[in-house]
Amino acid sequence: MQVLIGTGGFSNDDWVGIFYPPALKKNQWLEYYAEHFDTVEINSTFYAVPAQKQMENMITRTKGQMMFCAKLHKSFTHDFTASNQSASEFKYTMQPLLENGKLGALLAQFPFAFKNTLESRTYLEQLATWFVGYPLAVEFRHVSWDKLAVYQFLADLGLHPVSLDLPALQGLPSPVLRYSQIAYLRLHGRNSANWFEGKDAAERHDYLYTEEELIPWVQVLQKIRVSQAYVYFENTTRGQGLENARMLKALLEA
Repeated sequence: MQVLIGTGGFSNDDWVGIFYPPALKKNQWLEYYAEHFDTVEINSTFYAVPAQKQMENMITRTKGQMMFCAKLHKSFTHDFTASNQSASEFKYTMQPLLENGKLGALLAQFPFAFKNTLESRTYLEQLATWFVGYPLAVEFRHVSWDKLAVYQFLADLGLHPVSLDLPALQGLPSPVLRYSQIAYLRLHGRNSANWFEGKDAAERHDYLYTEEELIPWVQVLQKIRVSQAYVYFENTTRGQGLENARMLKALLEA
């Protein structure tokens, strides 16, 4: 099994001086990132669907040595204004990654407000139909989805479950590794004070894991049998996810 470790996004301005050399141009950040990590989760696609050429350039810039996962546009998971045409356009953008074997999965990141209802499950069935042929991983943040029947439901649809490490707060799912043909783990940090009350994502994800907190994930990752496991640290505030990604890699290799 191959465990690929990276961060949620790579173009964080507060990483300059912490990770990126101050003299390094922003259009060289991806190449520098690829020298240190196996994979990256593309966040920008949540806000705007890029041109297909940008995906081709990412492969070229990383010399075909890195795997990518990419968030679905917010119209699919938050605004619910997407259509079959929207899906076709998004798949067209991602086609270079898929055809070159560099697409780990597309990520449908649903918010806490998206709960396990008949309407929501019907929507997931539609989403699975739109993205046939593309690996699609689904993240649920509400505990109502944290049931074995749900994971069977996802498997029947050909969707991959996303496992989460979140603060231990009421309403949030438990930190259990669920997987199918691949494993997809997102570590958001355990900042309980700011998870619901933080003014922005930077505050919510302001957290640095200790080795002791990561060891249980190391133990379970070493036991599962899947082709690939994608692990992304979302606690990118002040470069903390970078430190934790390196820490996890060292623990797995120890």
